[in-house]
Amino acid sequence: MNITRSDFNVIPVRQNFDANNQSFSADFRVEGDQIVDDGYIVMQVRSIGEPGRHKIFLNNEEIEGHFDFKPAPGGSHAWVSWMTTFKPDKLKPGINRIRIKREGSDNFEVGDMVVNWRERN
Repeated sequence: MNITRSDFNVIPVRQNFDANNQSFSADFRVEGDQIVDDGYIVMQVRSIGEPGRHKIFLNNEEIEGHFDFKPAPGGSHAWVSWMTTFKPDKLKPGINRIRIKREGSDNFEVGDMVVNWRERN
């Protein structure tokens, strides 16, 4: 009997992205045998000055299409929750790697992120 379930990993980033710190990467584990549906990433970000100028990769493949950090309303430097989806073929059973890459010239901060997916055993 195949059981489908949702799973997630909390990844503490807690990094300022600037000219000296332009990327962050972390590994996380997927326990199921098969990823069966789109996943999503939720992140805490602040001080985004150049929306659309940064990238996220899962297992060295860029998440394309929906990705765009948004600045806080009114130009404030408040923390903003941000979310995007990704196709199930971006993850694999076992160890996976997520990477954030700064490509603009703005300085911003990322708090924590959560990677969510549905898997089948």
